[in-house]
Amino acid sequence: MKDTLARKTAIPAAARRRVYFDTQELVQGTSRYEFFPPQASRDITIANYISNSFPGDDARLLYGASFELVKQHIETDADNSIDAEAIINALKDSGIVITADQNRTEFLRDRLSNYFNFEGNHLNIRNSFAGQAASADSELTVDKTVTMQSAQGYFKIPDPFFVAPNQVLNVEVTFNDASSFPTSQNWVDAGKSKLFLRSTMHLAELTEEQLEDMQG
Repeated sequence: MKDTLARKTAIPAAARRRVYFDTQELVQGTSRYEFFPPQASRDITIANYISNSFPGDDARLLYGASFELVKQHIETDADNSIDAEAIINALKDSGIVITADQNRTEFLRDRLSNYFNFEGNHLNIRNSFAGQAASADSELTVDKTVTMQSAQGYFKIPDPFFVAPNQVLNVEVTFNDASSFPTSQNWVDAGKSKLFLRSTMHLAELTEEQLEDMQG
């Protein structure tokens, strides 16, 4: 079986499409995260897959992926070491690698930014002064909030690839600098929810006949 699919080959309309997601907490000092571990979380808010390899005897085509923060708003809080801009910059400076067969087979090596809706991010800056009006001895306060928009659908994988039945996928995200992520306790002290990154994979399940037709 070929590993990859020609870019212009259409997925059969009758193919069953599956969307699986997994979620990991981003914490200060941890630069590498592995999504979709073999034993899935039983918490549906964290993951919706049962196991990896994914159940079933059909081959699968991984044709799309997306990543997003579960948070929709991040407000800078200097007292609790939360810097909204730094968090977003750390997300941009990261990469994704998808492999199988205990990393012996590499399917994808790319920037995370190609699968994250950074264009939907907005930085809101508000300046304020203590007291009624600005004066020479007034203290300036700068409030920064990043508002994020979830990915709409998925981002196409340039070279879609086949995943064999019982083949375990390894989805790894690596950040160049994880020091900008707050600690779990920082979020607790700020009275905010923690920082989670969600990975979503889009696959088409293929019968033997559909697989043969696609591979020509």
